[in-house]
Amino acid sequence: MYQKRLNQYRQDDEEREQRYQQEVDDIMSTIDNEIKLRSQGYQDALALLNRNIVLDETQVVLNLGRYDPENQIFADASLSTKGSRQLQVFDWFLKVPLSYAKQFKKSVENGTVKIRVEVELEAENQTANIKSVLVEDLVQDLQCAHPLPQLTVKSTPGSARVSIDGRYIGLTPYSGRFILGQHQIEVSKTYRVDNGYYQPSKKQTITLEHGVDQSLDIKLPQPVPLGVVSDPAGLDVRINDKDFGQTPLTLSLPPGSYRVGLSRIKGLETQPQSKTVMLVVGEEDLVEFKVNYDRTKFKIVNQKLIEPYKGMVLIPSLSSMPAFYMDKYEVTNAQYHEFIQATGHREPIYWDNSKYNQPNQPVVGVSWNDAVAYAKWLGKRIPTEKEWEWAARGGLLGKKYPWGDQQPNSSRTNYYGANIGKPTAVGSYPANGYGLYDMAGNVLEWCQDWYDRDQHYKVLRGGSWADIPPILRVADRNNRNPLNRGIYHGFRCVSGLPFASQ
Repeated sequence: MYQKRLNQYRQDDEEREQRYQQEVDDIMSTIDNEIKLRSQGYQDALALLNRNIVLDETQVVLNLGRYDPENQIFADASLSTKGSRQLQVFDWFLKVPLSYAKQFKKSVENGTVKIRVEVELEAENQTANIKSVLVEDLVQDLQCAHPLPQLTVKSTPGSARVSIDGRYIGLTPYSGRFILGQHQIEVSKTYRVDNGYYQPSKKQTITLEHGVDQSLDIKLPQPVPLGVVSDPAGLDVRINDKDFGQTPLTLSLPPGSYRVGLSRIKGLETQPQSKTVMLVVGEEDLVEFKVNYDRTKFKIVNQKLIEPYKGMVLIPSLSSMPAFYMDKYEVTNAQYHEFIQATGHREPIYWDNSKYNQPNQPVVGVSWNDAVAYAKWLGKRIPTEKEWEWAARGGLLGKKYPWGDQQPNSSRTNYYGANIGKPTAVGSYPANGYGLYDMAGNVLEWCQDWYDRDQHYKVLRGGSWADIPPILRVADRNNRNPLNRGIYHGFRCVSGLPFASQ
């Protein structure tokens, strides 16, 4: 019985020993597995410790998120892994200069940015935690890891465009930090000149190194002023066979050689010769032309040599007013038609009405501005109110009408009482003492002066075909808005004496 009990104890001890050994084996196996895991974790950590990692060669991913340009930071920057649970996400404010932010983001997307990661092993969770991260040539946690060299670009003149490696970065004066290495800097400026656009530029290659700032001061060529004058003024200028306007001219052109001349003047036997000029930066040039002709008889108008006083009469001087020429007749539809054909000016408002558009009728339906434009086209002007009245009297001082004090009638002028009902051909009635026709009746005539102090209305003188006798008086004043284009008013021109006669 005792033997049986002893055997039972021995069997129980063996089972306990087996269970104990199994427990020991299980414990040792667990320890071995944990050691292996820890070892692997350390190996993973050591593999990341203090070495440069190129993003496209590892499982480490740099995520930039949004950029805050005011503070110049990637506010949501993070570091994570692809397909691995051993690295936790690491968030921080990544400070990047504004001028470099786009280039840096593009480099991250292309997988060419190098980073330095420091990790520590956490045995309990068997993970390798990111302790710190340094990104090459950037500022992290608002502290500079490796400051980029600063590049300063200035130019004369200022506000020039600056590009680095073909990428626009700003206007001069410009200052910013850039990655190390060789770069091509281009500085350019665009000018609006009289023959189009001028864009001078200069390129320079630089090499940026750690701790070495660089400064460039670029001088760009500028447009050159060119003056063109002529005697007489108002002549058409051609430069390199292109029209540039009338003298006197002040132009702005790129440096270089130019052939400057005047357009051909019709009727002139000897034409002015063209001149070649070389425009140099920092210098001004002036081209002068003198046209020879008899200035007592002729005038150059619209590139034509004309007899400017043909169809005009000389009005003698007054003590307070020099002598001048005035058109013998009111400007006709035929004359105004030539003006329209030559300039493209708008037609009068009644141009298609046969009641008012006959060739020898005075032109009507023209505003004050239209009259001024026509006169200027011929190198003339419209008369002042004082000139008009002095000429209208025809030497008869103190009289009511250009012919004297007798009342108007159908033999003296076209007015309301003549019952014609429209303008008559110019010169249909007798001239006054100076040889001027239709100074009373037919059409009212625009003058230079304002009628009122507020300058709302321009003066009209002389009365029209629709007016009663009192309005035909030499002293009577009428007015209209200068934009008015009525059927009752036209105009005539005046011109000063030629230079040689004054």
